[in-house]
Amino acid sequence: MQNENDQNPYKVTTQEQLATANKRSFPRILFLGFYILLALVFTADFIANIEVSRFSAGAAIDGLLFGVVVAVIASICTLLAWAIAGAMIR
Repeated sequence: MQNENDQNPYKVTTQEQLATANKRSFPRILFLGFYILLALVFTADFIANIEVSRFSAGAAIDGLLFGVVVAVIASICTLLAWAIAGAMIR
């Protein structure tokens, strides 16, 4: 049973706190958009520079498939590393 003198864990956010949270989330959205744009540029560059004539159709499809899988895994690992580094610095 809770003591009546304990603080209420359900705090109502004020307009100032909400405005501060919105100011903090905007740079995160910009960074995420920049990160996605950068990943798309690198992917487009990879596809533009691949020499399809050196590969058979099956090997080219496998290479693109593995490239996409590695890009997804690398982006997840990068975001996790970014979050861990942010938590360690705070």
